[in-house]
Amino acid sequence: MRTLRSEEGDPIRITGCELQKGKLVKLRAQTVDFLDVSDPKAVLEQAFRNFSALTQGDIIEISYNTIVFGLLVMETKPGSEGISVLDTDLEVDLAAPVGHVEPERPKAAPQTTMASKLNIDLSSSTPGSSRPSSSMVGISYRKAEAASEGSKIFRTE
Repeated sequence: MRTLRSEEGDPIRITGCELQKGKLVKLRAQTVDFLDVSDPKAVLEQAFRNFSALTQGDIIEISYNTIVFGLLVMETKPGSEGISVLDTDLEVDLAAPVGHVEPERPKAAPQTTMASKLNIDLSSSTPGSSRPSSSMVGISYRKAEAASEGSKIFRTE
């Protein structure tokens, strides 16, 4: 009655029409609770057995585990307003439910490179060379010291 937008006892006029077999239907759940359905494909396949046609703009109600979900028919293909869902292989596209907010993805941490670990500046290079000019920054040189007599090693054959 809700889909027909009528009350009990209201007069209605019924006319027949021939609808094309549906290829695609785009649905939007009216609550985020539909995301908790474990196997939406199986639930929808079972629910569509109760319908012979789908019309754009209608909200169909399906039942799953004693919960009734409302699904808005957003789009049907072929492009007519309504399609037949009898004996057809129907592709279903689910849009994000009403009120659903995509969770923010955490930003990826920058990858550490060997150059960053060694504090090497890669922004400048020596002309004609692929090596960075500043790769020797932070490296110090010591002069060779004379070794004490006790630390010398003598080779004998």
